Amino acid sequence: MAIAADTQMTVTIKEYTDRSMAMRAVSLVAGPIAFALKDEIKAVALVDGKQVPLEIQYRVPFRGIEAAAKKLGEMSFDVALR
Repeated sequence: MAIAADTQMTVTIKEYTDRSMAMRAVSLVAGPIAFALKDEIKAVALVDGKQVPLEIQYRVPFRGIEAAAKKLGEMSFDVALR
């Protein structure tokens, strides 16, 4: 997506953790132990030569890696507009 004519941005995913559907199901009945399990993405955005770390995680079993990826995309766009 174009941000501005003079702005360039690259997002690099450095690390991610994706809970399987089975682990997500266990999370529903495991109670507080479930919050040790998470879907997480750690990335770095390079905006016009400046590095900005980005990180998103969901511990709630109803949200998965897809939700984390969407949120990371939104965060990336917000960083580029600053």
